[in-house]
Amino acid sequence: MQFYIGENVIYPPYGIAVIANITERNFGSESELCYQLRVSFRNINAVVPAHSTREVGLRKLANQADTKRVLSFLGSNAFPTCIDWKTRARENAVRLHSGELLKTAEIYKGLMLIADQKPLRAAEQTMLADARRLVASEISAVTRITEVDAVTLMQKAVERALRRYSRLSSGKPSMKSFMAHA
Repeated sequence: MQFYIGENVIYPPYGIAVIANITERNFGSESELCYQLRVSFRNINAVVPAHSTREVGLRKLANQADTKRVLSFLGSNAFPTCIDWKTRARENAVRLHSGELLKTAEIYKGLMLIADQKPLRAAEQTMLADARRLVASEISAVTRITEVDAVTLMQKAVERALRRYSRLSSGKPSMKSFMAHA
């Protein structure tokens, strides 16, 4: 995949980055084309060799249709979360580092549903905040709304999903009912 100077890209797991420059770097006797990235989150600069973009997960921003699919997923009956926190933590780490918008939205939705039932562990609170920031920033960039508005859209979608389950079960749904319907 080829990128251009000034283009916004996704750099997992940091989020949106700008291609600040394209340079050639020498690695031993080999010369390699490299993308210099400027990540606004945490003011990070990174260099990604062009041949490594796929392994790193560097990708172009999602499109409007992708963001609509993500918001639809957040409001749907799909609940991709594991009850066991250790397994869930491993799965969520893999999803987060994939850099894929839908996989990151799966983290957000799963942890929001768990948080509705019980307090999250500190590590999961951090993972939830990271997933929220990553999904909201990409939706914001693609749809040209503020990140606050993107978070509001995301929260409303998850609330719709929770209400559906509340109607299916007596009172508030349990994690077992979430998993039974997944």
